[in-house]
Amino acid sequence: MDRAKPRLISRGDLLAALDRAAGLKPQDLAAIQKLAEGYKLMNELSKAEGFYLELLDRFPALPGTRENARLTSMKSFGSFISGPK
Repeated sequence: MDRAKPRLISRGDLLAALDRAAGLKPQDLAAIQKLAEGYKLMNELSKAEGFYLELLDRFPALPGTRENARLTSMKSFGSFISGPK
């Protein structure tokens, strides 16, 4: 039996998919969390931070949101200070 090889997705394709999803302006808690995590995993910290801050504003009691917003903000600021690699 032949198995199909998994297709690797490029960083650009993944970011484009995240941007398209973000453009839909999701209101669902889970969708916003997934966008924040996706951008964080792709090291797009300023975009991730925006979604974490939105979650913090709309769902202040949501566990982990404040910490994620703080971490992405600090990492984003650190990247700004150290400059591009």
